[in-house]
Amino acid sequence: MKIVTTKSCCACRKKRPAVAFNKNMAHADGLDSLCRGCRMAYGRETYGYGSYRWSCPRLNLRPMELGYIAGMLDGEGHIRLRYSNGQWSLETAIANTHRPVLDWIKKRIGGVVVSKAVKNPRAKPCWAWRASVRLSLRLLQSVGPALKIKRRHAQLALLFYRKIPAYKVIHRGALPEHPGGKLEALYLELKRLNRRGPPLM
Repeated sequence: MKIVTTKSCCACRKKRPAVAFNKNMAHADGLDSLCRGCRMAYGRETYGYGSYRWSCPRLNLRPMELGYIAGMLDGEGHIRLRYSNGQWSLETAIANTHRPVLDWIKKRIGGVVVSKAVKNPRAKPCWAWRASVRLSLRLLQSVGPALKIKRRHAQLALLFYRKIPAYKVIHRGALPEHPGGKLEALYLELKRLNRRGPPLM
């Protein structure tokens, strides 16, 4: 590895000491191509977060639209956390037999609409609108105050992701902590809220 004492940043073009750069063993000199200040600015502009914690901007919707989507999420939706092979994922979805309303939600805020399997041959066809993790976080932050039934679900999901480093919201991969640590209590409470059947005594 080539040892350097100063290096020019590829973004600001300023020559800085080696200590002003993060380590990156993929480069010949072992240093990042951007200085720390430019790397943080790049993260904020590209992913919308600071150096360690995420921050999701709210959705640009009218109050009536926010209230309608909140009602759909309360009555026909679900908010769940899943854990598999060291990876956490947030699942937010709204199911309905009237596809145009789901297409309207997709048009207004994004996401995808997929067909759901129906076991009863006499039942109506059903579709589900689903959101990515980033869109789910923006949605829950925007409609959270308007939720009635699933307000606590949204609070737990947002609190859970505030305890995860920002890069893990964007990039897949195993988290430094598995169930059994400080995240487990939030995960288990949300799982209990989503439990089907009569409430536990």
